[in-house]
Amino acid sequence: MWSALAWLVDEDDRLIRLHPSAIVALNDAIFSPEDCVRLARRFGNWFTGTTLIYRLDALRAAGGFDPGYGAPADLFAALTVASLRGAAYTPEPFAAIRRHAGSFLHGALTDVAALESTLKRFAELGPKRSPKLFTGDFTERTTLRFRFAAVRASGGTLIVEIAERVPGWRRFALTMLDYLSPASLRILRVAFAFLILRPFDILPTLWYRVIGWIVVRVRLKLRGARPP
Repeated sequence: MWSALAWLVDEDDRLIRLHPSAIVALNDAIFSPEDCVRLARRFGNWFTGTTLIYRLDALRAAGGFDPGYGAPADLFAALTVASLRGAAYTPEPFAAIRRHAGSFLHGALTDVAALESTLKRFAELGPKRSPKLFTGDFTERTTLRFRFAAVRASGGTLIVEIAERVPGWRRFALTMLDYLSPASLRILRVAFAFLILRPFDILPTLWYRVIGWIVVRVRLKLRGARPP
C-alpha cells in the first residue's frame, strides 16, 4: 500500500492549504508491518484516502472496504493492510481533497448514533483482522479520536451528545465545557474538546502535524512547487 499528501480545496477548487495529515517521513519511505503498527498507535490515521493505492490481494486479504463501516471504511482498510503487509509513503501532495457541505464523511461524523455503531463494529472486527494492531488500548484511542472528529465536524455543537458516551472525568469536563463556553466560540470549544478527548495526541500533533506540515510546506515553496 502507498499513500502521499494532498491539498485541500473548496467547492470551487480554490486552494485552502496543504492537508494537515501526519508527516511520518521527510523523504520516500517504506515501513514494515511492525513500523505501521507503531505509527498507527502514535498517530491514528496517517493516510490521505484520495492518494491510497493498494495491492489488490493485500486489500482483499484484509477484508476489503467493509460497507458496514460507512465513510471511514477506507481508513480502517488502510490501517489493517498496513499493519499486515507494510506501507510506502511519499511526503508530497499528489491529490486534492475537496471540502463541501453535505459530504459523506461529514454526515457520518455528525450522526452520533451511526458513528457509535461504526465504532462498535470496529471494536468487534478489528482484532479478528489484525490482532497486533487492534488492541484494547488502540481501539479506545481510535474511539476517542472519532468522537473528537464528530465534535470538530459539528463546530462544537455535539459536545453534549459525545459527553453522554464517555465515562469518568471526560464526561464531566465536556459537560462543563459546554455549560461554560457559548456556542459562538466554536474554535475555543473544539480546541478544549481536543485536550479533553485526545491528550495523548497533543505532542504527536504538535511535532508531526504542525511542525512537519510547516517543513513540507516550506520545502514546496523553495522548490517552486505549486498546487494543481
